[in-house]
Amino acid sequence: MSDDQIVMHCAATLRDRKAGSLFAAEYHDRQSLYKEIAELNARLSSGNIRTMVLGFTKKRALVYLYRPNRLAAALSDATAQKILQKSGYDTSHTGACLTRLIRRMKDTQNFPHEIGLFLGYPSCEVEAFIQNDRPCVFAGAWKVYCDAEYARKCFRTFRDCTLTCRQKLSHGIPLEEMTIERKED
Repeated sequence: MSDDQIVMHCAATLRDRKAGSLFAAEYHDRQSLYKEIAELNARLSSGNIRTMVLGFTKKRALVYLYRPNRLAAALSDATAQKILQKSGYDTSHTGACLTRLIRRMKDTQNFPHEIGLFLGYPSCEVEAFIQNDRPCVFAGAWKVYCDAEYARKCFRTFRDCTLTCRQKLSHGIPLEEMTIERKED
């Protein structure tokens, strides 16, 4: 798991613009991977960022990098609660939701559709995607059904976060410092 890989897939979460991000990381053995995850969690703890493994294939692990406060807010939305409860989630606390997501990842052939909530996508968009009863307006980080202008703004912000973090990384700024807001950002 390289800092470059994390920046490419998780910049908006690093910059506190998004609840969570996913990326696939190659690994040789689970023990080494869990050690890397623990080290990354230690590096990013001052930025209130956590990482965890959601699932495995033979050579890759699906790593989830998230901001606990943003995730809790995203999952507490009334529409999000309804979506999660329909899929058997205990919505009383975020930890229970994460545990259920891991189980759903193991039990489902494809990504469970509610994963968009864990990534900070608007709950109305996740609900529309699940219902699949109307065409999407366009697609970016998510399929957009409800609020195209808000989505465009988010997609620009996500892109800008990636550009900013890539530039910082190229100038030798460590990943953990990218989580700290500065006035010039």
